[in-house]
This record gives sequence, structure tokens and C-alpha cells, in this order.
Amino acid sequence: MAHPTYEIAKVVVSDEYLADPTIADSISGALTDTPGFLGGWKGLDVQEPQYLWLVVAWESLEHHYALMKDKERYPAMIEVFQKLAKEVVFMHHVKFSSDLIEALAWPTTEVVLCTLKESTDRAEFEKTLQKLLAQLEKDVPSSELAMGGWGPVIEDERKFMVSHGWHSLERSHAAICGATEFLACVTAIQQLSVPEVRFVNLVKHT
Repeated sequence: MAHPTYEIAKVVVSDEYLADPTIADSISGALTDTPGFLGGWKGLDVQEPQYLWLVVAWESLEHHYALMKDKERYPAMIEVFQKLAKEVVFMHHVKFSSDLIEALAWPTTEVVLCTLKESTDRAEFEKTLQKLLAQLEKDVPSSELAMGGWGPVIEDERKFMVSHGWHSLERSHAAICGATEFLACVTAIQQLSVPEVRFVNLVKHT
């Protein structure tokens, strides 16, 4: 079975949402019976809680596009979405190398957005990233980390996203502290791209 396509949005959270997070429930309720919808998550950024992250798993990108063409349901959902967000920072679609369902179930989700530098060869970056992830899996026990996946952003092939599950931001830092080979791989990634590393406390829509 093909892996889902994930829709990942980072927005500036509204005061209305902070006062009453349940205003997002109408979106999750509407999505539940939408063809191709596999699950949805929301949560505030750990480091910068002025940002809200929204994650939706779709059976395929085409299923999301089909929803956008629904002239009744989609406008109503956008109306609610606008109550959640003061501003959209980005909204990307990614088909990850592995399904993220397990990683998203952990208390804290790491989301990394890497933008390739102008001189970077895409194939070289992918090779370096896969080396980094293999080293991470080798250095950190599965009791501390739920390996997720990686993939290019569908809307921009010069951007890549990586996601994993952790117990917390603090425990993730403790787990990689002193992992010299992994940290060397991180340096190599930084030479090829500009990474933005965020940690989010996601909750699944019910």
C-alpha cells in the first residue's frame, strides 16, 4: 500500500483559538467522512507557541484536491480555518518515505524543513540525509525515538521535510548529546541546506 500524502501547515495562531481550541472541532468533524481522509492532528509549537501546526493525512493528493472543489463543504471549512490562524506561514504536501502514524502518536513531534542552498545538488543532499537518518536510528534507542520519514515538498522540489516522534524536546536533546557521528551528519546537512527544526505537541482529532 502506498504511503499517505501529508498536508502540513504552520500558521500564526489566533487569540480566538488560544481562548477556545474547540473551535477547530468543526473542521475535524467535517473531514471525518471526507473520501481519502486518514487522520488529522493539531498542536502548538513547543519553542514558539505563537505558531499552530495542522497535519492531515490523505490517501492521495488527489483526494485533497477533490475536497477543495467541493463548493459547499470547503468554503465552510476555510471560514473556520480563518478563525484559527492570523496568518499562514506555509502549507506543504509531502509523501514521506515511511508512514508517520506511529511518530505522530508520540508526545512530541519533530518537524524539520530543509531548504536546499542554491549550489546544492539534490541527489547529494538526499544521500547525505539518508546517512544522517541511518546514524540517528543507530545512535538512539527505539525507547526514546519513533523514526518517522522524509520526503520532498510536492510544491517545491528544493525543500524537504523530515519528521520523528520523541517523548519531549528535552529528551531528544539528551538522546543525541555526545553522538559525535550523528552531529557530524547534522553539520553536513547544514552545509547543503538551511534547516528549520521545530518540536510540536500534536493531538489527534477525535
